[in-house]
Amino acid sequence: MDIIEYSRRLQDLYADVKIIYLTELNNSIFEVFHSTPTYVLSKPLCVDHVKKSLEKALHELSMSKEKNFTIINKQGIFTIPYTKIYYVESDKRKLNIYGEDGLVKTINLKISDFLNYEHGIYFLQCHKSYAVNLMHISQLEKYEIVLENGMKLPISQSRYMETKSGYVHYLENE
Repeated sequence: MDIIEYSRRLQDLYADVKIIYLTELNNSIFEVFHSTPTYVLSKPLCVDHVKKSLEKALHELSMSKEKNFTIINKQGIFTIPYTKIYYVESDKRKLNIYGEDGLVKTINLKISDFLNYEHGIYFLQCHKSYAVNLMHISQLEKYEIVLENGMKLPISQSRYMETKSGYVHYLENE
């Protein structure tokens, strides 16, 4: 088995594997694309190209790892990928977690505590009682957010500019 076939099989088994080839420029260079390389470097090596290839591989790995929201309490352990959460709603000291099809779970947690979790740039508080997952917004209108599933969330007047700029920042960095 040659290295390209080995690489292809490795990627079939482990989707997160990132492959960087180092090769000489010749007719066989196109064979590397029988797998899915992250980067192809040519000889002689250039330090900047090596650095870029490693940065690209690390970026792809960080994007492929799905982060989870996990809460451990008296009722047990609850885990849900952040990407499955459309929005959260605060109801006194309870937090209602909503997904594509509606209510997923109600837990004892304040919205401010939820927003303090390490979940990246996914959520933005658009209202005193609501925080929205930015990746599920389909439209941002004056004082209202429309989600991919058609659900509409209010944007409070005091949070409109912060919500708008946060969403634009998210879109620019997506």
